[in-house]
Amino acid sequence: MVSEKLQMKNILVLTDRLDNQGNWTNGMKVYKALRKLGHTVSQGNHTVKADRLKGFDLILAFGTLLYPDRVKHVKRIAKEKRGDTIFALWYFDACNPAFHHSKHKCEAMKKAIPWLDWLVMTDASYPWWLSAKNFLHLMQGVDPDDFNMTPAPYERRAFDVIFTGGFKGAFREREKMLAEIKRHFSLRVYGRNSKSRVYGQQFFRIHQKARVAFIPPPPSAVAHRYWSNRIYLAAATGTPCVVGFVDGLEGHFGDDVLYFWNMDEMIEVIQFLVDNPEKAGAMGMAARERTLRDHTYEKRAETLLEAIFG
Repeated sequence: MVSEKLQMKNILVLTDRLDNQGNWTNGMKVYKALRKLGHTVSQGNHTVKADRLKGFDLILAFGTLLYPDRVKHVKRIAKEKRGDTIFALWYFDACNPAFHHSKHKCEAMKKAIPWLDWLVMTDASYPWWLSAKNFLHLMQGVDPDDFNMTPAPYERRAFDVIFTGGFKGAFREREKMLAEIKRHFSLRVYGRNSKSRVYGQQFFRIHQKARVAFIPPPPSAVAHRYWSNRIYLAAATGTPCVVGFVDGLEGHFGDDVLYFWNMDEMIEVIQFLVDNPEKAGAMGMAARERTLRDHTYEKRAETLLEAIFG
């Protein structure tokens, strides 16, 4: 329950409604969460006109504002908003120049930061806080409506390991891990480098066929204060998770997931879960309960507003 002070905020969310796969964007899920918390919330995008920027306590933008053809609007919005309106941007992806694929995002971020009152990032592997006026490291949440089905009994699951995500380019280190897993276990892979992607309730359903969800560590170039947002989605399915350890992650999941530090340990912990279905099922359900309690978009939105207005 948020404080009475925070329940009175008038917020403009700037985001595309749908991503290129036709799914609700993270920005729209935050919009939904803010409304459920009782705030007055409007939605627009990067083309929002000056007369729509007045009267808000907070303008909250998302990563779609950093597209090369849109980043110029950050400066425009900062100039056209009401003087006491807080202008924040919440970015949901890797943004580190060590990632070759995110260099264009880093250039856009450099242009945006001087015009923002708050920068909120899921990736804290690069010190953007040194140039941001205010900085918050805040991970992605989950939408409980995507996970409101009953998880399948563990003993009925059809294959050993599922992985969802990319494994090319900056994430090529994952290929070796996936190849090693495939040597020992049945494996299915989904994501932008495979034949199919899964989202929302489809993501939930496909995880009900797997005994273990594999969450690799970040690339070695950015192994500090960065982990995949996907762990929250995988944990919410009730499938036990095997996770590449990153300092700080244990504060989010405790011992409700199993961690590994090298490939030998990766195989060992997967084997443990496959060999101990009762323990694996209990661990998966504990992580699901924790995620749907502590790691929802509503919880993230509360943390965000407490940081800005608290």
